[in-house]
Amino acid sequence: MAQHRFFIQDNFQQIKLKIFVPEFRHQIKNVLRCSPGEKIFLFNGFGKEAEARIEEITDQYVQVQIDKVSSREQDAKRQVVLFCSILKKDNFEWVCQKATEAGLTAIVPILTGRTIKVNINADRLEKIIKEASEQSHRLWMPKLELPMTLEKATEKDEKDCDLNLFFDCFAKDLLSSQSSILKNSHKKIGIFIGPEGGWTESDRNLARDKKFVFVGLGDLVLRAETAAVVATYLAAHF
Repeated sequence: MAQHRFFIQDNFQQIKLKIFVPEFRHQIKNVLRCSPGEKIFLFNGFGKEAEARIEEITDQYVQVQIDKVSSREQDAKRQVVLFCSILKKDNFEWVCQKATEAGLTAIVPILTGRTIKVNINADRLEKIIKEASEQSHRLWMPKLELPMTLEKATEKDEKDCDLNLFFDCFAKDLLSSQSSILKNSHKKIGIFIGPEGGWTESDRNLARDKKFVFVGLGDLVLRAETAAVVATYLAAHF
């Protein structure tokens, strides 16, 4: 039987909980057609999950009884902040969805020398991230940052992360599950993925000035969205 999981902003401290979120109520009542007595799982995006049973479904709210609350410090071995150039069409949406499933902590849309698309639909992306978190049984909700230039992103990452990886198809060092680049001492890693047209030399020089580690993903040239998801998974779990 499928496990129905929902993101709800609550600390799950009460035994009885009335949920007035219209989207949640619609899913329970009209999409899944749940009945009182059915078990569901709720998570708050900050490491807590509640096992609950539906008690009442009305036109205004769904009331549940909290049977059990559990917590997890983080969803992956390491925290990963993905700095990804805004990609064309719906490719950036795909990155947000799949990188969330792969275990990232936050995603920062960046503007590089060859970035073509410069805007994002933040509301849509946050919905995609929420649904991907529900589907992949995450307890922590990845954070979506506002777009920023590569220069500002490197300044932010230099301060916040223990290790900064700049992915370049011309890099000699490879990131893999056996890579010595990934060490247990690194608790938070920033990874940079360029646009469809690749990094400019100015982009690369900016990363060199910040002493970022240049790495690749093998001899095959991956699309930007593919590289973002593969790099996220390796950095988060190995």
